[in-house]
Amino acid sequence: MKTDVLIIGGGPGGSAMAMFLIREGIKPMILEQEEFPRFHIGESLTGEAGQVLRRLGFEDEMAKREYPIKHGVKVYGTTGENSWFVPVSARDKDWNLSLGHTWQVRRSNFDTMLLKEAEKRGATVMRGTATKPLLADDGAVRGVTVRWPDGKSEDIETQIVLDCSGQATFLANQRATGPKYLG
Repeated sequence: MKTDVLIIGGGPGGSAMAMFLIREGIKPMILEQEEFPRFHIGESLTGEAGQVLRRLGFEDEMAKREYPIKHGVKVYGTTGENSWFVPVSARDKDWNLSLGHTWQVRRSNFDTMLLKEAEKRGATVMRGTATKPLLADDGAVRGVTVRWPDGKSEDIETQIVLDCSGQATFLANQRATGPKYLG
């Protein structure tokens, strides 16, 4: 099987990445090992995550779903006596910082919403588990071997692999990551 871009992981990072690629005319494949909805920790979205959702056109959907709006967090010291407020901030296109808001979400519903929307916008979503990277002679990742739910395995070849597997860090755990680039 071949695809131009393979995204490992259909959580918020993988789903958002797919939608940004589709916006640029690139149709990715998302490989997700779990069935959604699924339980997951990470309900408190950052200000930057809120900005990403707005850029993808989700602000009205977030309001419709009545996710609580978050303007910041109150942090307490180790004794519980001292506290301080950390506001949610956002950056504009010129990187100027301003106050903003984000949401508190139930990840099972939120992740499902994003993955379904990525598929609706044109991503191909496949259920399977990446088991090992396929490496070119120069060490570049050129795909992955996938184990499908029926137990069969297949190679997926691609020009680009994006590891959005979250804490699983598939490629890093396989020692298949290259140099890091800031950007």
